[in-house]
Formats: sequence, structure tokens, C-alpha cells
Amino acid sequence: MAFEGMDVDGAQAVVGQINNSKDEFSAVLSRLTTAVNQIQWTGPDQTQYVQEWQSHSQQLTASINQFIEAMAQKLSFEISQQTQASAN
Repeated sequence: MAFEGMDVDGAQAVVGQINNSKDEFSAVLSRLTTAVNQIQWTGPDQTQYVQEWQSHSQQLTASINQFIEAMAQKLSFEISQQTQASAN
């Protein structure tokens, strides 16, 4: 018979990893944004590039953060469901 259910402790660890990844992603994007802003470059192309970078990176950060939070919450809910099912 195949295993059915969840390793609750392992899943809890994954929730932590998911939540930490949000901070890691934000830190990487912040470092890249700093690098983009420090390029020795002047003129309208630079202005357009930086504006595009900032616009897209902010949108991407918001989308990824929402996704990460939603998936962490969903996994936490599944953990709760598993814990309740195992208790019965």
C-alpha cells in the first residue's frame, strides 16, 4: 500500500523556506536595482531604462510576494487539515 498523507514537520519547514524566499528575492532585486542606478550613463535612454526597470521590478516584486504569501498560506492550511485528519 502506498503512503498517503503528509509529513507535517517537513511541510512546516517548507512553509518557513517559502517565507524566507520572499525576503531573499526582495534582497536580490534590491541589489540589482542599486546596480542599475549606479551605472555611469546619462541621457534619455538611461532615464527610460531606469524608469522601465523600476516599474517592472516593482510589479514583479508585488506579484511574486503575493504568490509566495498565498502558497505559504495554502500549505499552512493543508498542514492544518492533515493534522486534524490525523487526530481523528
